[in-house]
Amino acid sequence: MAFRVLFQCEASGDSYAETLEMMLDRDGSAEAVAVYVRRLVDAFEANAGAVERAIRSASDRWKLDRMAATDRTVLKLGVVELMFFDDVPAKVALDEAVEMARKFGTEESGKFVNGILDRVARTYRAGEL
Repeated sequence: MAFRVLFQCEASGDSYAETLEMMLDRDGSAEAVAVYVRRLVDAFEANAGAVERAIRSASDRWKLDRMAATDRTVLKLGVVELMFFDDVPAKVALDEAVEMARKFGTEESGKFVNGILDRVARTYRAGEL
């Protein structure tokens, strides 16, 4: 759901808060899911600049606007977890992001996302790898 919120907001320019509430109302997810999704979206919105800088510095030859929108969105969520969610092990953040990239992206998305997030993890979570 957090992927859908960020993707929708990037495509439409809609606000994160309104999009999140609309999706939560429609989805009917368990409260624990809603709490985590809200936490992810809020952390991205509050730290979007830092998250995007981390992606840029880890992606040598790729500009953010040249990345596939799906890959860029997955990267944003993965970087949020790596930078701001100490309660999520780095390996879990990487594995979940790669799975999401495979699900929503292209055949190469998993490898692409893994490579960039691995660099980010080495910067922010070196002790866990």
